[in-house]
Amino acid sequence: MTAYKEGTFLPENGNAGYLNGFGEVRRIVLVAFRAVGIPNAEERTMLFLARGVLCNISTALDMPELKGR
Repeated sequence: MTAYKEGTFLPENGNAGYLNGFGEVRRIVLVAFRAVGIPNAEERTMLFLARGVLCNISTALDMPELKGR
């Protein structure tokens, strides 16, 4: 298990390169959402990440209308 700096979601050694893939990003978001008491944190995490992926896809395809807002 990775030790994290108090008050952050980064590893204690400060090496942000240590963060590994989408699963780690999901974990960081989920921990942050739970820490601030967001209801349905797991579902909200999935929606947050899905919207981020959609924004990146819409940019890559030059289709800003996919962003919706």
